Amino acid sequence: MDPPKRTFPLSDTLKEDMCDYVGLLTAFKAHRIYRKHHGSEPRFDTMQDLNSDQLFFIGYAAVCRQVLLKAKRSAEIYTSCTYMSQT
Repeated sequence: MDPPKRTFPLSDTLKEDMCDYVGLLTAFKAHRIYRKHHGSEPRFDTMQDLNSDQLFFIGYAAVCRQVLLKAKRSAEIYTSCTYMSQT
């Protein structure tokens, strides 16, 4: 007889984090395949000491920052509108 299988509920945040990780991993693998076939992309003079992988993650961080700033602004607007409607 098989032992009972235990399942643990995952929080929505953990699920989202796992999806983000898989998406990042997939994008990074695609970046490496592209670079293997097409070579490295040209860089600005100030970025000559960074390799293509480092530039990939700098780009990823920049996109994440923009998403977080947009979410923060949306939350501030929502909070402001909610407060104003209560007064």
